[in-house]
Amino acid sequence: MLLFHCHSSRQHQSRSALAFRYCRHLFHRAARTVLASVLLCAWLNGAWTVLVIVGIALILITPWTYRNYRVAHAFIPVALGGGDVLVGAYNDTVLTNVPNTGPGFWVSKELVRPPVDTLSHDDWHYTPQDDKADTAHALHWIATHLQDMPYLLAWHLIHMWSPYTFEPALPIIEHSQWLSSQIVFALMYLMSIPVFLLAAFGLIVTWKFHRRDLLAVYVVIALTIAQNMAFYANIRFRAPIEPMLVLLVGGVLWWLARLRSSKHWMQPVQPVRQ
Repeated sequence: MLLFHCHSSRQHQSRSALAFRYCRHLFHRAARTVLASVLLCAWLNGAWTVLVIVGIALILITPWTYRNYRVAHAFIPVALGGGDVLVGAYNDTVLTNVPNTGPGFWVSKELVRPPVDTLSHDDWHYTPQDDKADTAHALHWIATHLQDMPYLLAWHLIHMWSPYTFEPALPIIEHSQWLSSQIVFALMYLMSIPVFLLAAFGLIVTWKFHRRDLLAVYVVIALTIAQNMAFYANIRFRAPIEPMLVLLVGGVLWWLARLRSSKHWMQPVQPVRQ
C-alpha cells in the first residue's frame, strides 16, 4: 500500500508539473503575442503619422520646388550671396583705412577696386552666374595678393574681438542721444574685454578638467573664428559664440570655487582649547 501510494503521488506530481509547464508555455506565448501586437500597433500608428507628415510636407514643398526648377533649372538651388561677400572682403580697397571701419572690413560693390561689373546680391535679378563670377574674382585677387593675406586675416581677427564695429541701423546708432543707448554703448567697451580675457582663461581651465564635456563648445568656437577669418568679421558674426564665452567665464568661477574649497580642506585643524 505504501509503495502504491508513493507511486500514485509521484504520478500526480509529474502530471501537475507537466500541467504547470504547459500553462507557463501558453502564458509566455500569449505574452509574446500581446507584446508583438502592441509593438505592431505602435509601429502602424507611427508609420501613419510619418506618412501624414511627409504628405503635408510634399503638398507645401512641391509647388515651390517646381517654381525653382522652372527658374533656376535645379530642384535644390544653392543660396546666393557668398560671392558678393568674398568680392567685398578681398579687394584693394579693404587694404586702406576705410572711413568708419578701417582696414580689413567689408565694402559694398561700388567701393570695390578694381571694380567688378556684376550686380549686387540684393538685386532681384542677381543670378548664379553673377555669384560664380564674384567668387572667381575674389579668388583671383587672393591668388595675386598672397603677400597681403596675413595682414588682411589679422585684421579680420582684430575686428572679431573688437568691442564694437561699425554697424548701420543699430538702435545705439539710430538713437544715440538716448540715455539707454549711451549706457549700452559704454557697457560694450567696459564689459567686452574682461569677458574675453576671462573666457580665454576659462578655456584653459575647462580644457584641463572638462574637455570631453565641452568639446562641442570648443569646436563651435573654433569653427566660428575660422569662418570669420576666412570671410570678414564684426560684432554680428561674433554673436553666435557669445553665450559660449559666458559659459567659459562660468568655468573660471567654478575653478576658483574649487581652488578655494581645496585650500580650505588643506588648512590644518586648530585644536579646541578647553
